[in-house]
Amino acid sequence: MTGTAWLRSQLLGRELEPSELDGSGTYMTIHVGGPLDADVLLMADVEKQRVSVSARWIAAGSSRELRLDELTMTDAETRAGEWADILSAGGEPNAE
Repeated sequence: MTGTAWLRSQLLGRELEPSELDGSGTYMTIHVGGPLDADVLLMADVEKQRVSVSARWIAAGSSRELRLDELTMTDAETRAGEWADILSAGGEPNAE
């Protein structure tokens, strides 16, 4: 993809602003309700035009994390929504 088309966030309903992509930080954090203390984060790599999605939660007293890298914006945001739904119901997401 060329230009900024890859920056269109379906979850936000708009293109991301350059200030939201400064550095290598998170452009969106979903705080998940439910029985697990969970967050789902989305991070964009401007140079590669790819997005990473990461989920962090606590289950049975242990911290857990799952991460997928180098996804398209659409695929990463779809996965983030799926993982947030699973975590809010008390389940643990997987990379499959």
